[in-house]
Amino acid sequence: MAILAHCGRECIGDVLVWYTDDEPAPTELGYSPLALDELAGIVRGLPESSAENASSRLSLAGTQNKIGLAHNPNLDFEHGWLRPKGLAATTHLLKTSYLRDLSEIEYLCMSAAAGCGIAVARTHLLALPTPTLAVERFDRNANVVGGVLRVERRHQEDLAQALSLTPGSKYAELPGGSAASIARLIRSKSVRPARDLAQFARTLLFCYAIGNCDAHLKNYSIILEASKRDGEPLIALTPVYDLVSTTRYPRFSRELAMAIGGVRAIDDVDPAALTNLANDLGITKAALQKIARDILDNAAGAIGAAGDGAYGPVFDSTPYVADDLVEEMGPRLEVLDTFCIG
Repeated sequence: MAILAHCGRECIGDVLVWYTDDEPAPTELGYSPLALDELAGIVRGLPESSAENASSRLSLAGTQNKIGLAHNPNLDFEHGWLRPKGLAATTHLLKTSYLRDLSEIEYLCMSAAAGCGIAVARTHLLALPTPTLAVERFDRNANVVGGVLRVERRHQEDLAQALSLTPGSKYAELPGGSAASIARLIRSKSVRPARDLAQFARTLLFCYAIGNCDAHLKNYSIILEASKRDGEPLIALTPVYDLVSTTRYPRFSRELAMAIGGVRAIDDVDPAALTNLANDLGITKAALQKIARDILDNAAGAIGAAGDGAYGPVFDSTPYVADDLVEEMGPRLEVLDTFCIG
């Protein structure tokens, strides 16, 4: 709690934390312009980004180096960056990594997911000295009113929280299977259960296709809606985030964070496991086959298009990263193809 009190004025969701004798004044709110060279200095390395987060009292979890900033939605991504002051909320997370090509891989995976009909957090590659990915926050609503940026925080919680699990249990397979448990939560609590269940199923198959073995319970989130059922607020799945091909890195485990049809090793997933997944989700095999066909028809092409700059500016190296990513997906796309015709 002491750490949160010092680094909890800008958390995930709409939570603010401070000592009772250090309650911030309502006037502690606003933004200061941030030039591109200043931004480059902030993302240069871990000491610089840590100092920036400490000064803004920002609390962000995760393995990648992250910085929270705001951006004026009326300007392009070479301009309009803002440093929050006091209680002002951020609108974007800027992510860097020591892993080679990770920013580009995440950008390609997120862009391809959108091309496969998955609602995703919007991302942009920034041409800074350190390869940087800017991710728009889905737990913020940002508008410019009278020339002033106004940002509203929105409540969200990841599925580990929603299912009453500690962060240390984010890789745990829930009794009866995590996919089945999440499907039940969606059916009972979602304001749009059919849409959210389709989004979840599509994301599971897409993560399998790209080789994302790290799609754990904290990589899926819900947001509270105003509607209620039996006096309790309803939920909706948030846009998807943190989509990365982990199989591109030999050092990482090839065990799936969430089993597919009872199978944890990504190389052991076969058409029978995908049939079991349909049963776990409570949908027909034909419905899951249609989703798999959409991914087969669109994923590789969308990765290639993103690498060629179809969705936004990219680096000179991005087309080659895209080619490697598509090639590595090949065996899993063959499994999806067999499942579709079986």
